[in-house]
Amino acid sequence: GYAIGLAARFPDRLVHCFEPMPATHDVLLKNIELNELTNVVSHKVAVAASSGSACFFYSRTHSVLASTMRILPVDEQCDSIFAEPVSIDEVRIKWLPHRVAFIKCDVEGAEYSVLLGAEDTLRHHRPVLLLELYEPWCQLFGYSANDVFCFLSQFGYEAFQVRPDRKLRRIDSLPFVQRASHSTDYNIFFLHPSEHKAI
Repeated sequence: GYAIGLAARFPDRLVHCFEPMPATHDVLLKNIELNELTNVVSHKVAVAASSGSACFFYSRTHSVLASTMRILPVDEQCDSIFAEPVSIDEVRIKWLPHRVAFIKCDVEGAEYSVLLGAEDTLRHHRPVLLLELYEPWCQLFGYSANDVFCFLSQFGYEAFQVRPDRKLRRIDSLPFVQRASHSTDYNIFFLHPSEHKAI
């Protein structure tokens, strides 16, 4: 949904989408067609730190929620499927000849892994980042949401949340009360001061 809205808002920009789940990817293709978008390229692959093979667990009734970790409730019936992930740096070399300006990453706790596979892109392209950092799922992957803050600070990034008045508020870390709760406010923008002053 986010990619469709972004592509419609910026028809002169090319939007690449990555979705490994067959059913969800089919919905993506249908939405691209229904909205008559010509600036969206879909890839039926996962994104991770490096290429290889990974097993994804997904709900039989909600296939949009999928992860290489069992994030679903224990009583939820789930299936699994193997997919071949690629890294963002590999993607950029293969499919993105131009500058990468924006990355939206919502991969159910595997955000840190995706960033590890994007170091060259972060260093040389400095795209705007919008990451979902939900602490309980981050911990399933062996890291804290604040580890992402530390990692991205090495590249000069600063973190921001959207306030109720729709203005950006800079934050240095994810507050403990937010990390420990089921807050819906875990979508974080990361901006580079030298690249995104106008935002």
